[in-house]
Amino acid sequence: SESTAALSRREREMDQHWNERVLSLTEQLKADMEKTRSKMVADMQEKHEADKRLAMRELTEALIPKIEGEITETHREEVDRYQRRLEDERRRGEARAAELQAKLSQVTGDLEHAVKAME
Repeated sequence: SESTAALSRREREMDQHWNERVLSLTEQLKADMEKTRSKMVADMQEKHEADKRLAMRELTEALIPKIEGEITETHREEVDRYQRRLEDERRRGEARAAELQAKLSQVTGDLEHAVKAME
């Protein structure tokens, strides 16, 4: 009877030991899994940020020539407008000069007639 009780007590102690061991290993496994999960999340976030930076750099590199082209085109259009405006002003100036020359010729002619008439 004593050996049965001792055996039973020994079995309970072994059960308790293994239960504690299983609980300890389970807690360690949970902690390891949480560390792994945290690291995976951090790695994924880091990769996502790196991918975003790469995408922004590629987008910027693709857009710079386009923007430069648009700036160049806008500049060319502004230069063309300015040159057309200068040409228009030159033509108006030449037309005004021709009008003034005609008036001057007319006044000169009138003066010559007046001088001849006084002679």
